[in-house]
Amino acid sequence: MFCIQPHNLEYSDQELLEDYAFFVHGRTVESEGAPPSTDARVEELEVEVAKLKEQLGKAKAINDTMWQNVVHKLMENGEQSGEDGEQQHRRKRGRV
Repeated sequence: MFCIQPHNLEYSDQELLEDYAFFVHGRTVESEGAPPSTDARVEELEVEVAKLKEQLGKAKAINDTMWQNVVHKLMENGEQSGEDGEQQHRRKRGRV
């Protein structure tokens, strides 16, 4: 098992700041002076939204097809049983 020894935990202030900037802000200390372009970020997000809408459309089409198949199978099974809805209702009411 891997074990970290306390004497191996030398972590400089500079390393801490670099790691903090990378994980919290998504950039390095060197690029801290230049904030990310808002327009570029908006464009990235718009592209991502377009991809997600496309994926959602595909997922919806699959879902709709699955439900149509379920309904058709249920309808076919009901027709094969030879009873219409009224006959089934009377039969069930007679089982009191």
